[in-house]
Amino acid sequence: MLKLDKIYKTFSYGVLDYDYDTDTSGCTCGDDYCRCGRVTNLRLASINVHNFIDELLSKGCSEMLQYCVGRIVIHSGVIDEGSWELKITNGYYGQEVDGGMLNSSVAQKLKNTLHFLETMQSDRDMLFYALTQEYGYIIERLQKCERFSIEKVKKCKIIIGQKDHYHHCKLDSKAMNAYAKLIEDNYDLPLALCLKEGDEYRIIDGYHRVSAFNNSKRQVLKIIIGE
Repeated sequence: MLKLDKIYKTFSYGVLDYDYDTDTSGCTCGDDYCRCGRVTNLRLASINVHNFIDELLSKGCSEMLQYCVGRIVIHSGVIDEGSWELKITNGYYGQEVDGGMLNSSVAQKLKNTLHFLETMQSDRDMLFYALTQEYGYIIERLQKCERFSIEKVKKCKIIIGQKDHYHHCKLDSKAMNAYAKLIEDNYDLPLALCLKEGDEYRIIDGYHRVSAFNNSKRQVLKIIIGE
């Protein structure tokens, strides 16, 4: 079971950046400590997606379910600054940053999507559902696969089919940064969906994750193999 109530948890997944205005002109605090300070330019500087995903997972969740949850979360808007409602509150010594929450529309859509994911009866169904959420359809080569397994392979065995997409800056920078952070945090779930070709594996999905992985020093990655 996924802990979907955690989607509504007060923000604790990243770093907030802001300025503090200590201008006391017009302040009526007298000789006491000035309590007129104001928080300005509050923004979400970064978010730890790994922590967000971990909060949703219960012990015993299969690797395939964890993988599908991860990719759905990444593409749900969670990594977008505009998806978060950051809060400022008045304290005894002026304004204070009081965290924030995922905005209600993004949170509700994510909860509904993950709730439906849990109803899937097989790894194949879960995977196809997650892919459909992102792309809107399943390509023919995957539709022909009857089963999917998870294995560890050397990164030199990965075939990059769409080199133009991979090498010419057509990867989404926000997704790349999110995946780079996951890998830095020793993310140990599958990074790509592949089809086997001889003793190599052609990427069908996972360009962002594999690109982030290739920028690390790790040599072996987990992939999902369709057969």
